[in-house]
Amino acid sequence: MSRRTAGAGERDEGGLMSVAAVGLALLGSLFFALGAALQQSETGPDRVALRHLARRPRWLLGGLAVGAGTALHVLALRYGPLTLVQPLGAASLLFALPCAAALRRHRPRPRELAAAAAVAPPSDKQTSQNKTQNN
Repeated sequence: MSRRTAGAGERDEGGLMSVAAVGLALLGSLFFALGAALQQSETGPDRVALRHLARRPRWLLGGLAVGAGTALHVLALRYGPLTLVQPLGAASLLFALPCAAALRRHRPRPRELAAAAAVAPPSDKQTSQNKTQNN
């Protein structure tokens, strides 16, 4: 079965597919972050054997969340190219901060907020300023 390509009159469908890809990729990133935060909350500062972790429901739930995030990213690739979907995986770094803070029941530390700001994408204003400076 061959995939047909979109014609000139179907540009809107391509736009909707890109929106779907972005939404699915961001949702997948949220699940990645939630899974990582859940698993981190179970490990603590001490080393724990995998066989002990595998008996902890919260750690297992974290693994399921990571699996769901993976499935959502694969599904996003059905609707958008890798160059659109893959960079959105970095959003999981931003989502992990509030997830972990909620699990620890405290606000993010200033150091953590600074790290989140360092990986956040630039604003439209910053992007346009950079384009102006480069021209």
